[in-house]
Amino acid sequence: MSTTSIPFAVRGAVILVPFPFTDLTTTKRRPAVILSTTAQIAGTADVVIAQVTGNVQRGAIGDYLILDWAQAGLRMASVVRPKLATIHTSLILRHLGKVTDRDLAGIEASVRIALGL
Repeated sequence: MSTTSIPFAVRGAVILVPFPFTDLTTTKRRPAVILSTTAQIAGTADVVIAQVTGNVQRGAIGDYLILDWAQAGLRMASVVRPKLATIHTSLILRHLGKVTDRDLAGIEASVRIALGL
């Protein structure tokens, strides 16, 4: 499946995917935010994603509380965790929405902090 058949595969899109656990032996259906740039997405059928969770109580370095979660297509207040994965676009189960520009800027800053960049 090419990315041209997935018009919502863009930076900042909120999608539902089978997110891999750290041990890679199992997955859990959960929202994620696409972090790949437009150029990266155009050059491959893979996207880099960050995990989204409704567990807003547990704070960790690099967590970002989505301010405009309803606009992003989420059902509740949510946090982007710097748990990153690269997946093929064929694994995208559904498009939920898109984070606002201010949330995308906050996510990018949080990921940089988590990765020490």
